Amino acid sequence: THYPESARARWQMLSSAVLVALASLEVVGTIYTGRLRGTWVRERWPFAERAQQLTAIIEDVQMAFCCKLGYRLSLWLNEQENLRTGSQYIDGLITKVVCHELFSRFHLYFYIAFLKASREGCVMDVEGRQTLIEPEDMNGKMCYEELVTQVTIVLCVEFAKNAVELVKPLLSMYKDNYFRHAPDTIAVDEVNGRATTAHFCQEAMEKPLYGHSLEIDGTFEDYLEIMVMLGHFTLFSLVFPLAPALGFLLLLVELRVDGYKIFELVRRPLPRNAEDIGRWFHVMSALGWTAMFTNVGLLVFTLGAFDNPPGYFGDLPRWVYFIFLSCCLCIFKVATMLLIEDVPTEIVMAEEHHIWLRQQVDKLDARDVPKKTRDFVDVAALDLTVDDANTGQMRDPADFGIPPSRIKRRIESVRKRRSKRSVGMHQSESGNASQSNSDGTWR
Repeated sequence: THYPESARARWQMLSSAVLVALASLEVVGTIYTGRLRGTWVRERWPFAERAQQLTAIIEDVQMAFCCKLGYRLSLWLNEQENLRTGSQYIDGLITKVVCHELFSRFHLYFYIAFLKASREGCVMDVEGRQTLIEPEDMNGKMCYEELVTQVTIVLCVEFAKNAVELVKPLLSMYKDNYFRHAPDTIAVDEVNGRATTAHFCQEAMEKPLYGHSLEIDGTFEDYLEIMVMLGHFTLFSLVFPLAPALGFLLLLVELRVDGYKIFELVRRPLPRNAEDIGRWFHVMSALGWTAMFTNVGLLVFTLGAFDNPPGYFGDLPRWVYFIFLSCCLCIFKVATMLLIEDVPTEIVMAEEHHIWLRQQVDKLDARDVPKKTRDFVDVAALDLTVDDANTGQMRDPADFGIPPSRIKRRIESVRKRRSKRSVGMHQSESGNASQSNSDGTWR
């Protein structure tokens, strides 16, 4: 049974309240970490010259912990809403997880870039020495150096996470293979490099699951990771101009890592019908629009590009330049969206041709064709016994997208596990024999 809309609305309100409360705690932690950075430099505590980097790592740890906690809470809260369809379930999960994840990741940058200077001042390098500049001495400038440090630390962590993403399923697979019982039958033709379907099924089932469950596979987390990286490379790209180039390289690495992970390390996800990427497109669109305003804000308020404009501009406040540049970029973005087609003309023609072919096939199927009478089948005559793993047709590994070398590796792994099991059984029998008396009774 499913909840009525009123009961589901109560759970949705609870979900919003829980995630907002968690976000509020994150903001408090961010503010106190910023104060810790300033106090560390002002009081000249140990490693004061590395206070920016150390507090940036603290912020990153807080960010990672809160993101993981928010993800777990979002999963549980989404389950309680008892949504009717899988699409509604995934859309609701995207809304909860993405909203919290993006806030948790990027509220720190907004605070450093636009608010911290006026509240607590900024830590800056003055003549080779880390110095806290008080708010009244900032002259309207923002914490540019702190923002660059934080963005750099986070990007380095993102690169490290790709290595962890590859190593984690690899270690899980090795651990499972070490403790898993070796199968009695391999069902492989080693001479011709072929195997039965039972071998391929067993080889797939020995791999770790891709994601948390079959309903929420690893594709969700991969999409989320791409959205987070896109935000890092667009929202504050002005403070780190190499971010788009590094982002391109990181996405190439991510592409290869995910491909190797899906084909070699984990079970492949179940294929599902989908017209597009769903709400992830709206997330990307929102990031694009937000990045436009954040970079204009960085240019005007943080970098101070219009603090000393030419005389013909006049003495205008900063917000005027912000609104003017934002309007120009909005016009350019809308014009680009209107002039460039979302789908190329060749693709549209191909889709229309496929629709026409499908309609012709449907017309043929709708004709009155005499149906053949089926012979009567006795259910009692059916053989429902399960065949041995060695039975069945030998299949080429290429039919399953598997290289022959993987079959050889699995055969070697199974033989090693068998040898370890036989050695363990022999040692166990020797130990049992040493514990018995000469008359065969146990001590």
